[in-house]
Amino acid sequence: MDKSSLRIKHLNLRKSLSAEDHQGFSALIFKQLIKDIELYDHIGIYISMAHEVDTRSIMEWCFRNHKKVYVPKILKSGMIFVHIQDLSECKMNHIGILEPISNEASEGIELMIVPLLAFNARRHRLGYGKAYYDRYLRAHDCMKVGICYDANFEPELIESDTDIKLDKIITEKGMI
Repeated sequence: MDKSSLRIKHLNLRKSLSAEDHQGFSALIFKQLIKDIELYDHIGIYISMAHEVDTRSIMEWCFRNHKKVYVPKILKSGMIFVHIQDLSECKMNHIGILEPISNEASEGIELMIVPLLAFNARRHRLGYGKAYYDRYLRAHDCMKVGICYDANFEPELIESDTDIKLDKIITEKGMI
């Protein structure tokens, strides 16, 4: 199956989860992820959309516990991460994604929490197809942790030389 077909398959798998499963699985993932977050002060994290592992509760925990939070913003030149202290510093962009208002790029991320649609046992990820994270992670040294639902495990995932392997993937059932 090609990457485009795999994206459709795994988006549909996510959409088939009930709201209760989505919330419960997200809470289980957060419970495991907190062990990594506690080790770092500068956390890069995406702002979750529908059907993704919920990151808003993770961000709120980080704000309460004095972690510096950096969220992505897409510019013509690529993806940057912007330091925010509250989600009120973000707004919907033209395609409906919540992103920071500021265009001031920040450096120093120690732990990057990476979105993914699917993954394999070798910690390769299937992203949304724009390669923003692969390009960003290639240029920045940090701990790379993917969070995803266990149902999105894909043994037939196509790997390429340009893909960045994650250090760890956390699902509601455990870690890879």
